[in-house]
Amino acid sequence: MTNFLVQILGVTLSLATSKIVLLVAVGLLCLKLYLVHSKGVCRSTQTLEGKTVIVTGGNAGA
Repeated sequence: MTNFLVQILGVTLSLATSKIVLLVAVGLLCLKLYLVHSKGVCRSTQTLEGKTVIVTGGNAGA
């Protein structure tokens, strides 16, 4: 694999650079997982059928 990168890109990656790239990739994956699982999504199975609902703040833009 290293020979392939040297031939195509003309560069070699040191061990330190490889570790940095790996840490950044793991960090981005952790950030993605956090954002996916921390969104305020209601998972309730209860319905609002037959109930009166008042929605406030509809024009707040958030």
